Amino acid sequence: MKWDARHLAGRVRMVDALDATRGQVAALRADGADVVIALVHGGLDTRPWDGTLDNPGWHVAASGLVDAMVLGHEHLRFPDPHSARPAYGDLPGVDAGAGRVHGVPAVMPSFWGRALGVIELSLRFRDGRWQVDRDDSRSLLLPHGATDASGVTPDAQVAGLVAQAHAGTLAWLEEPIAETRIAMTTFFADVGDTSALDVVNRAQVDYLRERIDADWPQLRGLPLLSAAAPFKTGSAGPDDYTQVAAGTLAIRHAADLYLYPNTLVAVKVTGAQLKAWLEQSAKRFNRIDPDVATPQPLVDTGVAGYNFDVIDGVRYVIDLTREAGARIVDLRHADGRAVDPQEWLLVATNNYRAGNGQSFGFDASALVVDTQAGNRDVLIDWLRERRVVDGRDPRSAPPWRFAPLPPQANVTFSTRAGLAAEPSFGPHRLQRVADTDDGRAVYRLHVGPE
Repeated sequence: MKWDARHLAGRVRMVDALDATRGQVAALRADGADVVIALVHGGLDTRPWDGTLDNPGWHVAASGLVDAMVLGHEHLRFPDPHSARPAYGDLPGVDAGAGRVHGVPAVMPSFWGRALGVIELSLRFRDGRWQVDRDDSRSLLLPHGATDASGVTPDAQVAGLVAQAHAGTLAWLEEPIAETRIAMTTFFADVGDTSALDVVNRAQVDYLRERIDADWPQLRGLPLLSAAAPFKTGSAGPDDYTQVAAGTLAIRHAADLYLYPNTLVAVKVTGAQLKAWLEQSAKRFNRIDPDVATPQPLVDTGVAGYNFDVIDGVRYVIDLTREAGARIVDLRHADGRAVDPQEWLLVATNNYRAGNGQSFGFDASALVVDTQAGNRDVLIDWLRERRVVDGRDPRSAPPWRFAPLPPQANVTFSTRAGLAAEPSFGPHRLQRVADTDDGRAVYRLHVGPE
C-alpha cells in the first residue's frame, strides 16, 4: 500500500496485522482449532506497533495468540545456533539459537529453497483440548542438500516441461547490449569498491535529468544525486555476489547489476534527511573499538546489503568508531562545499526505498518524481546507448570512505575466496588472513589517511 499505492489506493483495503491476527485466531478457535500457526510474510521488528510495520512477527508472537510462526520477507536464517552473530540475536524476547520469539517456536528458512524450516510441536491433552508444550517443542533449519549454485536441485520432470521456455529465456539473456572495459563486482562493496554501483547511479541520473527537464521543470535547480545498493553481498553463500567481467555486456549482466524489478523514482530531501539516510545505511557496519587488537568483524550481517545505499553526487566519511546514527562525519557536495542541513536535494532511487523511507529519514511526501520506468530497463537502455562502459573518472573520487583507524585496530572482512590477495580502494587496504572451509576468505582491513 506504500510503494504500490498508485495501483492500489481506493481499490484495496489493508487490515492491521495484529487486528487481522486477533480476528482470525478468534474465528479459528471458535471453530475448534487446538493449534494455530501463523504464516507471517515478515520478520521481526521491535519498534512500537503502529499498524504499518513491514515485519510484524515479533508483535504477533507477543500477542500470545499463536502457537508457532513461519517467518519470511527478510530472507534470513532463523534459528541459527551455530552463528556467532545470528539474525535477531540481540532482540529482546528472542532466542535465536533455539528459534523462539516470546517463547513461540518460529523459523525463517533463508531463501531460494536453501533450507527447510521445521517446527516440531509437542502436544499435551489438557483441560479438554490439545495444547502445545513449548518446552518440549523445537525449531530448526535443515539444509536442502542442493547440488548446483541455484540452491535447489533441479527436478527432471519440471525441467522437461519448461525446457523450451527456459532455452528461449537463456538466449534472450545472452543478447549483447554493450562492452565494458572494467570488471564490475560486489566482492568488496562493503570496503569501498563501487564498480557495480557506479554504472547504475550514472544511468539513473542521466535518465532522470532528461525526464525532469521535460516533465518536471520546477525541479531543475536542485542538485541531483543517485542512490544504489549492492544487492548481492554473500548472504546466500560465497557465490552470491555480482560478478561482471570485462568484455561483452549482455542482458543477464544488467540483471546481475540490478537484481530487483523496482521502478525509478526521485525523492526531495533536505541535507539533514540525506545525512539520516546515510546514517541508516552505515548501520551495515559494526562499531569498532580502535584500541582493541583482537579481531572485530566489519559487517553486521543482520543488516542486508540491499539496505547499504551508496549515494553518488556527494562525498562522505563513515567513522566506524562512532555509535550507529552518528557515523557520517563529513558530508560534502562533489565540489567540496559542505551540505547544508536545510538545503533541498533530489535523489534518484527506487520505489521500494521511497515507500519504506521512514527509517531512512523521510516519509511518503518526499516522493516527487515517479517515472514508472524499471530501474533495470533504464540501465539496459543506458548501456545500449553508450555501447562502452569505462570506470569512474580518475579525477572523481568514490562517494564514500572510512575515517582513518589506528594501526592496532584489527578489523576483519570476509568475501569469496580466490580473489586478489591484497586489493585496495582509496585509503582502504585489505590483507588476506585466511581462507575458511565454506569458500570464503578473511581479510584484515587497514584504513589509513587518504
